Amino acid sequence: MVRTARETGRLTVLHPGVYRSMGVPVSHAQLLLGATLRAGPPAAASHRAAAHLWDLRRDQATLEISVPETSRCKPRSVTVHRSADFDPHQFTWRYGIPVTKPARTIVDLAAVLDRSELAEIIDRALVNALVSQHGLRVAIRQLGRRGRIGPALIGNLLDSHPLGGVRPESVLEPVMAALVRHTAVSDQVVYQHKVKVGGRSYRLDFAVPHVKLSIEVLGLREHGTRQAVIEDSERRRLLTVHGWQVVEYTKRAMTRSPVRVASEIVGLVRDRERIHAALGVQI
Repeated sequence: MVRTARETGRLTVLHPGVYRSMGVPVSHAQLLLGATLRAGPPAAASHRAAAHLWDLRRDQATLEISVPETSRCKPRSVTVHRSADFDPHQFTWRYGIPVTKPARTIVDLAAVLDRSELAEIIDRALVNALVSQHGLRVAIRQLGRRGRIGPALIGNLLDSHPLGGVRPESVLEPVMAALVRHTAVSDQVVYQHKVKVGGRSYRLDFAVPHVKLSIEVLGLREHGTRQAVIEDSERRRLLTVHGWQVVEYTKRAMTRSPVRVASEIVGLVRDRERIHAALGVQI
């Protein structure tokens, strides 16, 4: 049957013993599944390919799989990682493809990504509730064998996380937290400050409550929809009416001009302190 399908052009060889239907467009997921099938169980998508499957990375060009150290199979055009700690409990399925679990994926990524990109992926995994800081620490203890650089790097990133042990609600919040952490007003900035205005309760990304300054970080994923734009506009209006000043920063501003952003925030706090003092205002 397979021979007939090949001869009539309904099937084409993807790898020896692995075929794909000619009627289906070629996709990254298809190629990745084909690679794991060729390598044979218990091969699984890993590293950057796994990060893409978990929506932690947009790049889908890399085809990467992990196999046991004893495996000698190497599908063509695929990066193969042979693992001495190939634990089946650290693997699962996503979109029908065998893949490393999020915590294992992050540990593997530490060996192939730079520190800044790894930190962003950790934050995205925390935001999406794919992992917890505790879960990551368990994973790095399990995988912290001699010669593996990932666990130590991840542990360092968790220890120095700008938000401590608090789970961020967007990947931009740790970026802003890092900006204000070393400023003169760092002890006055409150993360996820709750406020009630106009009969409505809001949680501000960052706030300096004693001068009624709200600092918001704008990401397309969280604020790019029509409904989000309407809700953000209403919140800004109510906060302004009740004496709050709202300043908003994009990822572009925070990553390209971090010194300017930090300086602006300190300046705004000091300006509002002077205004409040002159008016005799106490919050």
